[in-house]
Amino acid sequence: MRMIEMPLKSKLNIQFSTEEQIQRTEAAESIRNIRILLNKLAGENFARVSDTIQNNFAYTEEIVERLAKMLFNKCIKEPKYIHLYIKLADQLFKKFSASTLGQSGRIVVGSNFRRTFLNLCQEAFENRQSNDFFNDLSSDMTEEERAFRKRQHILGSMKLIGELFSQGILTDAVLIQCMENMQSEKNEENAEIMANLLLITGKRVYEYFAFEARMTNLVKRPKLKITKLNKELFESYIDYLVSIKQNDKIPARIKFLIQDIIDIRDKDWMQAFDKFPLKNKKEVVFKKKTKSLELPLPSEEKMDEKKNLNKDNAFGKSLEKYYKTQFNEKLRVLFV
Repeated sequence: MRMIEMPLKSKLNIQFSTEEQIQRTEAAESIRNIRILLNKLAGENFARVSDTIQNNFAYTEEIVERLAKMLFNKCIKEPKYIHLYIKLADQLFKKFSASTLGQSGRIVVGSNFRRTFLNLCQEAFENRQSNDFFNDLSSDMTEEERAFRKRQHILGSMKLIGELFSQGILTDAVLIQCMENMQSEKNEENAEIMANLLLITGKRVYEYFAFEARMTNLVKRPKLKITKLNKELFESYIDYLVSIKQNDKIPARIKFLIQDIIDIRDKDWMQAFDKFPLKNKKEVVFKKKTKSLELPLPSEEKMDEKKNLNKDNAFGKSLEKYYKTQFNEKLRVLFV
C-alpha cells in the first residue's frame, strides 16, 4: 500500500531582530532575578536586598510593571511579611516618582509603578464580588478550595489597603469609601473586611487624633493623610460592627474579631495588635533549638542544696562537676 503524503503545516515564523531578542532575554533574566530577591527579602537583609532591587537593574516599562504585580501578589499571599513589602513599595514609589523628569522634560521610565500598584488594589476591591476576576484559578480546584483562595485574595487586598493608609501612602478618602461600601450590605464578608481594616488602622488613627488634641506624648505627627476622617466617624464604624455582632447569622470567628476591636478600643488602642511579629533568622533558629532540646535542667531545690554544700566536701565537688557538665553540654548542643 502506498503511503499518502500529507503536506506539512506551515508554521508561523515571526522574525525578531537581534537587538529585540537581546532585550527580551535581558528583561526575562531581570524579572527572574527580581523574583528571587523578593523571595529572599527578610528583616535582617532588607537594606541589602532593597538596594539591589533598586539599583542593580536596567528598568524598562515592562520590568517595572511586572515588579509592581509581583510585589502586589507578595503582599496578598504573604501577609506575615506585608510590612517589609510595603516598606519596599514606598521606596520604589520614590524611586519611580512620576514627578521626576528626564533631560527632555518627559517622564522617565518607571513612572507607572505607583499607578500600576495602586490600580491592582483598586481592581481587587471593586471586583471582589465578581467571579470573572478569579477565572485564573485552577480548574482542578474544588469549590471549597476556590472559595478559600478567593476569600484569601479579598482579605489580603483589603489588609494591604489598610496598611497603605497606615503608612501614609493612601488618603483617608480611600478608607472612607471602603467603609461606606462595606456598610451598603450586611453580610459575613463585608463585616470581616471592616473588622480587619479597623484593626489595622485603628491604632494609627487614634494616635493621630490624640496628637491633634495634644493628649499624647508623641513628638512627631503620625504620617497619615487625613482630611475628612474624624474620631466620631471612625467610632461610627465600630458601632456598626457592634450592631452586626448581635446577628445570629454571623459566624463566631467574626464575632470574636469584633470583640477584639471593642476590647482594644476600651484600652485606647494602646495594645499593639500584631499577629505576626517579625523575627530575624537567628531568633527563629535559637527558638527551634531550645524547643527541641530535652536535656534535664537542675531544679530549684537541688540548686539550693548545691549552694549549702561545703565545697571541700567530696559529694559537693562531684555535684558541682555534674551540673557544670550538664550546662556545657547544653551549650554545645544549642550552638553547634
